[in-house]
Amino acid sequence: MHITQYRINNPWLRILQHLIFWMLSFYVFLYLFKLGNKPQEIDYIYTALFHLSILPPVYINLLLLLPLLKKRNNWAWYPPLVLFIIAVFSWINLGFFSKWSNTVLPDYFFIAYLSLLQVAMVFIVYVIITSLLKLSKSWFLVGEMQKKLLEAGKLKLQHEKELIELEARALRAQMNPHFIFNALNSIQELYTIGDKKTANEQMANFATLTRKILDVSGKQKRRNSRNGSATKSSFSRNGK
Repeated sequence: MHITQYRINNPWLRILQHLIFWMLSFYVFLYLFKLGNKPQEIDYIYTALFHLSILPPVYINLLLLLPLLKKRNNWAWYPPLVLFIIAVFSWINLGFFSKWSNTVLPDYFFIAYLSLLQVAMVFIVYVIITSLLKLSKSWFLVGEMQKKLLEAGKLKLQHEKELIELEARALRAQMNPHFIFNALNSIQELYTIGDKKTANEQMANFATLTRKILDVSGKQKRRNSRNGSATKSSFSRNGK
């Protein structure tokens, strides 16, 4: 559990996962955009610039939109905000490869392979994939936390059961037949000599002790009954 949680929360491991994701994405698009049999220098540059336009909407969504809306629990604004960001950066992507690249990189000639709608669809796919990857990690952490809480609850119940059993043993040790005989004999002697006040006090103490023993025994029986019912229920579910 701790090793798994460490792996998920380790920032360096998360950075490595992001780098692997973008490297795979880079090589996929490199072979989609290449003009010849083998990628040329311009193909690497074009693919790198295309990915630079993908990064902002993806990380604005991951680092800003998802945490903010999750914190406020207001998801109604999520679709329009995401679509607006995608539309803006799709327009920037198309504008760069259609017009601005000639000014920024005059030594290279670029054309826009994709239309505005196609670029937007690519961005939407990336936002969906990266969002699902992030949410899947969150769901995994929640599941691990629930499992840990369940184990802690079981451990607490086990400790309570052990405490009740110890208390019952201690009380039963006090209420052995020899002790009962001596206690009742002492109370009878007090009544005989006329010390009714002390005899009544001792009788009340004896009754209190007896009640405690009965209460503890009742708790033990109810707990054992609940555990038995839970076990039967578990077997019934597993048998279905």
